Amino acid sequence: MDSSTYPARVTYSDLSFSQFYDWGRSNVTGHYIMLASYADETRAKLLASLNAKGNLASGSVGGPHRVTKDLVDSLLDDIAKAYGTDRRYIPEPISAMAQFWGSYPFGGGWVVWKAGYRYDDVISTVQRPSLTDQIFCVGADHSRGYHVGWSEGAYETVDRVMDMYFL
Repeated sequence: MDSSTYPARVTYSDLSFSQFYDWGRSNVTGHYIMLASYADETRAKLLASLNAKGNLASGSVGGPHRVTKDLVDSLLDDIAKAYGTDRRYIPEPISAMAQFWGSYPFGGGWVVWKAGYRYDDVISTVQRPSLTDQIFCVGADHSRGYHVGWSEGAYETVDRVMDMYFL
């Protein structure tokens, strides 16, 4: 996906999600890829409680990554509020999954780097460890800014690798 034609957009909110990522429309499927997330503390507990009750949402995976209809409805209501639009204009998700990092076995997470290394120098080697093989590494541990250690950071590194090596 050409990031100049289809830039990722982020909306910051004081609602149930702190950040909403819109990666635009897929050239292949025509579907939109969106991530309502970055909730922590009280907001994460609210979303987890919504996800602990009710029926699975249509298109949800099962098991620990399941998403309930209550959670979907709450997030879509808040997305409508954030964008100042009527809820009926926001389509239901085709697929859905959730990860609550405070739950067992995670309980949280952090990323550390060894002192004495230049971050930017290390990142280029981590992203493409071989100059002769088509091997690329992406992940939140080497994203930038506030995204280190978060799912959004992993997506950010995917965008960076795609822009640098494939587009």
